[in-house]
Amino acid sequence: MNDNDNTRPDGWFRQPPRTMTRIEHVYAFLGFDPVDQNEGVAATFVPGTGWLPLVAADEKRLNQITIIAEHIAAETGQAITLVKFSTREDIRVIGKKQ
Repeated sequence: MNDNDNTRPDGWFRQPPRTMTRIEHVYAFLGFDPVDQNEGVAATFVPGTGWLPLVAADEKRLNQITIIAEHIAAETGQAITLVKFSTREDIRVIGKKQ
């Protein structure tokens, strides 16, 4: 993997270095299950990796996962809602903070 490669060997995407100084808000696509009346984060299954929640902290990633959310809504016939969480409260730091 070189600095221009945006994927890790395990297939997960990584953020290019120093492009985001601090996450101030998070976007998430939410689905609603009418059977049990629960709301949850929509996710897609990535073979060899597992479930990938449709969550983003920047516009570039949001644009990438929007396509997936639109596909899920079309395939299931269920509404998928985009929400933006914008209140940050640091609860705990685990390990050494750099």
